[in-house]
Amino acid sequence: MTIPDDDPVLRQLHALWRGRAGHGGTLPTLSQIEKIELLHRPSMSLVEVTRDPPQYRYRWVSSEVAAMLGYDMTGKTTAAIPDAQARAYVERLYERALAQRAPLYEQGELVLGGRRLSYRTLVLPLSSDGSAIDKLLIYRRVR
Repeated sequence: MTIPDDDPVLRQLHALWRGRAGHGGTLPTLSQIEKIELLHRPSMSLVEVTRDPPQYRYRWVSSEVAAMLGYDMTGKTTAAIPDAQARAYVERLYERALAQRAPLYEQGELVLGGRRLSYRTLVLPLSSDGSAIDKLLIYRRVR
């Protein structure tokens, strides 16, 4: 995974996650990175993960993303995302983060409301017990 040099917040979050991850695959907890979470909340979202069946519920969604989408997903699951294509993309992204058990970075472009927007997304898997992923911390910048 290559993190661009021109986004210091992205690099800081990735370095913090790596610094908190333990040897042998132990994952960081939310409390270990909460300080950074609060500093950059306008670009952050937190997703709670449940299994059997897999479900992703937004604990809170960044104000930037909610404004861009025109709706707030806080408290809702990905099943409530109105656009089927966007819902499928987001669920695949989260599934990949669960499977990789490591930070996942993507950048690209999307068209929303007739506007072409550039985005950068960093998904950081978290665990309450150091093993099972139960949260995804997401940093998303859209321009």
